[in-house]
Amino acid sequence: VNTMNKIETLEKEGVYYAFPMMVPQGKFNIEVAGSVISPNKDQIPGSCRDWYSVQSWLNISNQEFGITWSSREVPVVSLCDINTGKLLDDLKILNTSFFAYLMNNYWNNNFKESQGGKLTFRFSITSGEEQKKTAKAARFGWNYRTPLISRILKPKTYNISTLSTYSFLQIDDEAVILLTLKQAENK
Repeated sequence: VNTMNKIETLEKEGVYYAFPMMVPQGKFNIEVAGSVISPNKDQIPGSCRDWYSVQSWLNISNQEFGITWSSREVPVVSLCDINTGKLLDDLKILNTSFFAYLMNNYWNNNFKESQGGKLTFRFSITSGEEQKKTAKAARFGWNYRTPLISRILKPKTYNISTLSTYSFLQIDDEAVILLTLKQAENK
């Protein structure tokens, strides 16, 4: 959890957090809206390579291990360098660093001219051999960005008072993520 007290200014500025990761021969995979992409490889000509919109997670991995990053407030990253306005046709993946793009006031319309005040940004990072798998990266990212909201069950209502532990749901496939669970409306 990172909290900053930022002074407002009308001068053009961009604010980033740097994540200087070191994954030898690492490859980026990013969950975007409705898909997982590898920069350049999964992009059509002319699509943006200056910034990437991250839905729940970004992963950098090689044959040995991976690093997975997730944020609740920062959905945009720049890969390898701060690429503001370069309009890249091809992103040269020369390193595995990335920059979380917190805010800017580059634009002359449609955005507030300055940002300031007490601001909080949360990130979660994990690493290890398992994180080279897309399913593990996805589970980590979704669990962090959209944590489970629990509900306490009253013991007499569900007749679970005699059990020391109780679970009414288990997911055995690591590629399956539970997004919503709700009580039936026709009870």
